[in-house]
Amino acid sequence: MRCVEKRPASRLPAVVGPLVCSAIAASFVYFFAVSPTGNFGPDVAWTAMLGALAGIVTWRAPMWLVVSAALLCVGFASSWLGLACGFVALVGTLTWALRSRWSASLADSASESPFAGVTTSTIVSGTLFASTLSLQDGLFPYASAVVAAAIWGAATVSTLPTFTRRQRIGLAVVGVTGIVGVSILGIGAAMELRDSYNLAKSAEASLRQATSLARRGEIDAARTSLDHASLELGRADAGFSSPVLSAVKQFPFASQNLTAAQETISPAAGVLRAASDTALVSDELGNLFNDGGFSVDEAVELATGTEHLLRSLGDFQETLTTERSHWVLPALDDALAETANEAAVADDFADLKIVEGVRGLLGADEPRSYLLLFGNTAEARELGGFAGGTALIIVEDGQITLERADRPSALTRTSPRVLQSPTTQRFFEHHPWLFSQNYTAMADFPTLATSLAELYPHMGGTEIDGVLYLDPQVLAALVGLVGEVHLEESAITVTPDNVSQLVHIEQYARFDDRDSREAFLSEMVTAIFRILLSDRLEPSLAAIEPLLDAVREDRLLFVPFDGAAFDLVEAADMVGGVPVPRGQDYLAVSHLNGGPNKLDVYLQRDVVYDVEIDATSGRLDAVLTVTLSNDAPLGLSTYAAGNRNSYPDGTNRAIVVIHTPHSIESIEGASEPELSRTWSEFGWQRHEVVVAIPQGQSRVVTVALSGEVAAGDYELDIGHQPLVHDDHVSISVTSKNGSFETDDPRFVTDSNEIAGSFVLRRDTTVSASHG
Repeated sequence: MRCVEKRPASRLPAVVGPLVCSAIAASFVYFFAVSPTGNFGPDVAWTAMLGALAGIVTWRAPMWLVVSAALLCVGFASSWLGLACGFVALVGTLTWALRSRWSASLADSASESPFAGVTTSTIVSGTLFASTLSLQDGLFPYASAVVAAAIWGAATVSTLPTFTRRQRIGLAVVGVTGIVGVSILGIGAAMELRDSYNLAKSAEASLRQATSLARRGEIDAARTSLDHASLELGRADAGFSSPVLSAVKQFPFASQNLTAAQETISPAAGVLRAASDTALVSDELGNLFNDGGFSVDEAVELATGTEHLLRSLGDFQETLTTERSHWVLPALDDALAETANEAAVADDFADLKIVEGVRGLLGADEPRSYLLLFGNTAEARELGGFAGGTALIIVEDGQITLERADRPSALTRTSPRVLQSPTTQRFFEHHPWLFSQNYTAMADFPTLATSLAELYPHMGGTEIDGVLYLDPQVLAALVGLVGEVHLEESAITVTPDNVSQLVHIEQYARFDDRDSREAFLSEMVTAIFRILLSDRLEPSLAAIEPLLDAVREDRLLFVPFDGAAFDLVEAADMVGGVPVPRGQDYLAVSHLNGGPNKLDVYLQRDVVYDVEIDATSGRLDAVLTVTLSNDAPLGLSTYAAGNRNSYPDGTNRAIVVIHTPHSIESIEGASEPELSRTWSEFGWQRHEVVVAIPQGQSRVVTVALSGEVAAGDYELDIGHQPLVHDDHVSISVTSKNGSFETDDPRFVTDSNEIAGSFVLRRDTTVSASHG
């Protein structure tokens, strides 16, 4: 009873306790970046108020509840500091509880030692407070916050009987008033949010419509839809700045989510405004072209707008990443993460000097000379087709001139000594300095371009500033831009639908000698480019789409030697390089025509790659099966169907090439096994096998491989050789220990195996996570 008689001594701690707790809570905002609203002023006010409430509740709550709270501080501490504080608090509260036999509050038990009581109260409430605010990724910190919040609720209810009747009435009035006020504010905020949300959804629909219209070539309508989307996003952004939502932003949790939503919409509107200034939605796209080339000024203006758009996208992605917070609702946080990943592509192009690159490509400061190679895929080479024609393209201040449209046989023969830079063994063996049709006998286009820059001037050409490659599919796309092309000398009308037939088959039936065929190809390429460069084109995205497909399939390649221009073309994925080894699996099946003849137009390859891998060590065993089917018809000319290796006419003699990181354990199906060989190329193992496929038949090559890849998750890059017919590919990957999973829609998962089939139209990657 003597402790109870001294209760007046506890009034000072009862005041000091909440003040100390309030100061500690406010310090969390400053020192530990605990931010329930995202704004320093409201953060300090809310945390100080909650800290004071925590001190009052802890000080007046029953001892059994305070001890339980201290115990939970230990059990749910989310850091070593919290664990230590919780342990100290538990010892202190147990001491006071035992002294009062669990019957009093902390204020009653600590009346004889106010300082110790205040210390215990501060530690308990401070630790619980830290648990409430220290939200982090993972289940345990969230559980800590939930438990801490539950303790606050129980402690608050338990302290109500300690207040007088008048104090309870006052608390009730304040509580009801606060609830009504917050409810009215919440209803107004909900209405504003509904309107802003609907505007944002409408803007999204307008954006999708603009994209669809642009793809169909309806540029004016696309611009209108995009402007409408930008306007609606601007109105949605203004809605978040309304007085009601501005007031709601001062509340914890609501502030973080509203700010995250607004900071997504505001820069998105800026991105749309930047996009509307680019050629994608410009009704002045035709101004890019003039008689004989490009308008440098218009091209630079477009490049400037593109740089602005990329910067806007980069800022947008940075904002999305910054606004992600543990206070943001999971659904909104996931949406922010998904949008940030989509916008992250801008980071890949952030350092591009687009204006400088465009000026370099268009010869704005000095003329540029580019060597054009036309690849005829009726006879395969490493890059795609053999060089059926060459030309020199001169670009000066945007004006483009086609010169030296030569037949390969017209070039001068020279010596291999002109090649100073490192080249591949196979390229060297093809003797391109003697036979210019073998200019395309290398798979890595940047390396090939470097070699041709040295070789071409010594074969009657000139110094060049880059190399361009295209095949019949690209020619068909160009004819689609300019319309039908009539060839007067050859008496042939070229359309997008007959280009492939003319190049691959009819030229060999129409013309008896090589000079006539080469003259036809030269006339066709020259005529198409002359019309392309002389007419005032206003191409739509729909008309350009076939060209974009050609780029994706490595049928249209370009390597300029100017640094900024190269970076720009590389960003457009037009340089056609072989990937660099980085621990991943790699498979590229290609072939060279070993006739030589023109039978590759009738050749189909089916590739099956069965992999078994130890994901722990990375040890890999694989079986590669390549089926080659020759569907050549009867009645072809000897030039098209013959060969120099004593095989019957119609036989396709294919030199099959396999690029892989693995070694060959065994091989079956080689027609000339003495010619099978292996060496290193581009960092990979290159395996060659000669296969002769009779007319109307198939042959199968089976190769057992072994090697290593990076342990853990599996990644396979597959290289594409652009020919007349794309490969049919089947892949299965089996784990020796554990299971594989993939979200690739081309594949199905069955326990420890993934398997799928597809037509290989471009370089592709297969990824699987190991569990």
